[in-house]
Amino acid sequence: MHPQLLIVDDQSENFKVIEVLLSRESYELHYVSSAQGALEYLQLHEPDVILMDIMMPEMDGFTLATRIKSHSEWQHIPVIAITALSGSDDLERCLAAGADDFISKPVDGVELRARIRAMLRIRRQYERLHYLVDLQDDLAHMMVHDLRSPLTSIAMSTAVLDRVVEGPLPKKQVKRILASINRLQCMIDSVLMLGKLKSDHMALRLQDLNVAEMLHEALEDFQLFAKQRTIELKTVLPAQAPPVLADHLLIRRVVDNLLSNAIKFSNPNSQITVRVSYPRDERLRIEVIDQGPGVSPDLQERLFEKFEVDNLVTGVKQTGLGLAFCKMAIEAHSGNIYVQPNEPKGSIFNIEIDCHPAEMMALPTDEGNPADEA
Repeated sequence: MHPQLLIVDDQSENFKVIEVLLSRESYELHYVSSAQGALEYLQLHEPDVILMDIMMPEMDGFTLATRIKSHSEWQHIPVIAITALSGSDDLERCLAAGADDFISKPVDGVELRARIRAMLRIRRQYERLHYLVDLQDDLAHMMVHDLRSPLTSIAMSTAVLDRVVEGPLPKKQVKRILASINRLQCMIDSVLMLGKLKSDHMALRLQDLNVAEMLHEALEDFQLFAKQRTIELKTVLPAQAPPVLADHLLIRRVVDNLLSNAIKFSNPNSQITVRVSYPRDERLRIEVIDQGPGVSPDLQERLFEKFEVDNLVTGVKQTGLGLAFCKMAIEAHSGNIYVQPNEPKGSIFNIEIDCHPAEMMALPTDEGNPADEA
């Protein structure tokens, strides 16, 4: 199949010039006379390269390039701007708008053919990389899915062992095995959920979520882990708050990931605080505040990308998937997650999602909080 080129120009004479210059190439050329026509064309077709004029009426090439590069299904298509503008500011603006390359008018045939070939090479490299990433995801998903069966058998056998073993030390060791199995099962479920979220195949099970109860359960589950590192877990809750319409399982896994990371990276004899607030009406914020080494500024933007890890603490193992899962789960709720410094030391991981527009309900205060009794 011949490479397909879309030419966007309000002057049909310019298309004829390009057609002549490319007459000896095996390209399939398509022409539209406006930026709006290009957007309509892209709804139905996917060209290999787009050549566009910059100076067009109604919608210019700058705007069109921005629209194309902001669309998730079009942003990988190489765009070559063809312009009579020669100033460096204009060329800088052209590239900033999203054009991958540019050609000055009058168009030189040798330059045009060379730049199109370069863009086609970039397109093929993108397709190859995209294929490898999809293959990696499929293999990882298959391997993780296959781990569930043997892990279930191990969990069942350990549960039987827990009922028959005697003595405080053996009992303690079996409990540790069960806790580790539970964490592995959570990791496997998180990876599988990550794949579903990425492919948009996961339907959120939305229901009214009592944030206080969810946090109490999460902190209780992490008490043993925190005690082993002599770390205090604390919550700060408002007196009143609206319920939140959310997927309980996803939000709980996000909180579990953040708590697990906070405990792993915190120093012994320190404190981790989970604080709930409502900075704007019907907007929930959950902060996980630790006193660990903090996150370097250059890593903060990359921290939530898949497989992005950093050697914050020597000897602490990381999979590079936990925070990527958190980001996708929160964005599935149309929320956002970010990290900021905790002065003088540590990090604050913030989750923000919209609440259910429902009647205000009372939440427990810090008095008598079972998570704080340790």
